[in-house]
Amino acid sequence: MVENLIYALTAALIISTVSLIGVSTLALSQTRLTKVLPYLVALAAGAMLGNALLHMVPHSLERSFNQSVPSVVSPAAEHDQAHKHEHDRAHDHEHDQAHDHEHDQAHKHEHDQAHDHEHDQAHKHEHGHVHGHAGLNVVLLLLAGFLSIFAIDLGLISNIHKSSSNRSLGYLVLVSDGLENFMDGIVIGTTFMIDPALGIATSIAIFLHEVPMELGDFAVLTNSGFTTRKALLMNFGSALLNVGGVLLAFVAANFTDSFTATATPLAAGAFLYLASAGLIAKLRSDEFQANKAGLFAMVLLGLFLMYLIMFLE
Repeated sequence: MVENLIYALTAALIISTVSLIGVSTLALSQTRLTKVLPYLVALAAGAMLGNALLHMVPHSLERSFNQSVPSVVSPAAEHDQAHKHEHDRAHDHEHDQAHDHEHDQAHKHEHDQAHDHEHDQAHKHEHGHVHGHAGLNVVLLLLAGFLSIFAIDLGLISNIHKSSSNRSLGYLVLVSDGLENFMDGIVIGTTFMIDPALGIATSIAIFLHEVPMELGDFAVLTNSGFTTRKALLMNFGSALLNVGGVLLAFVAANFTDSFTATATPLAAGAFLYLASAGLIAKLRSDEFQANKAGLFAMVLLGLFLMYLIMFLE
């Protein structure tokens, strides 16, 4: 656990340094930056989609089948399953004792064969029923993560549009970026607790997503009246909130065994929203004037990078 915490904190600190990339915009012409940015966004979109669908969702489903996921379907159904299993065991024991007393060995053998067949069929049905509930739990948590980020996004967009001054717009960007960074830290910590390879895949996806985001944030801050030095320091401070998210994830996991089982599908839903509604939506808009085939190729490259990381798991 301590080793995974060190890995997660290291990844979070490396990602935090991306916030300093904004200074590179001072060395690039606006024309060159405008040409490069869409391809970085496309690469990040592919990486986030790949991480959610090739890593986080499969891990969530696998864990839900091997251990209990916090049920959002029917706790009573789980209780009934356990009660039925105990009742069947008690009934089988009593029945076998009476049967041994009343019947001979040949008849008992025939009865046991029939009983075993019926028991196997019932067990298969119950096993599939439990797996169905576990899979549905994962899907519902994924949907909750998607809708939660959607709601937060709507609130931030509304506040930014109401902002009447450039300076207040800069502070709103810092607040929204800090919130996202904190949540990124929780995701990083959660995935490293499950599997270091999953943590690496998640960190790469977040890193690629942060590059174009931080370039844009730095531009907004400087346009809002912040000096270059203050914009860099404020952005870096906001980025360091992901370290707090990592620590919170590890602390929460010590208090509840179900933390990672809940947080992973929620994070997958958040990634799907950011990739589809956030990044891919930008690629489809008139905001980016770039070669569409090139953008699609970069999305595929991001997906392929996440596919390659599967071989590390």
